[in-house]
Amino acid sequence: MPEIEELEKLLRERVSPDDLLKSVRQPPIVNTFGEQSLIALETINIIPVPGQERYFRNFESGDRAIYWRSSDNEIGVEIIGVVWDKDRNLKVISGIILPP
Repeated sequence: MPEIEELEKLLRERVSPDDLLKSVRQPPIVNTFGEQSLIALETINIIPVPGQERYFRNFESGDRAIYWRSSDNEIGVEIIGVVWDKDRNLKVISGIILPP
């Protein structure tokens, strides 16, 4: 499981999606650069993780993302990952995906 600090370091190096996947040995639960559809980002309801609000971001049209499950809690599935916006800007993300 990647840590926020590890992902931030990779982002400072402007890591590519492929290099990110090579750097984190655990397979992600979502990778919109692979065969997964962007619908994986458009159909989820996500809220901030308490204490990590600065890493929260709603997914927007044109976003691509790779993220991992960091834990399950009574609210939903906690994730951590990286999002690339339509202009290819990178950001570490953290959130809780709520059940449908």
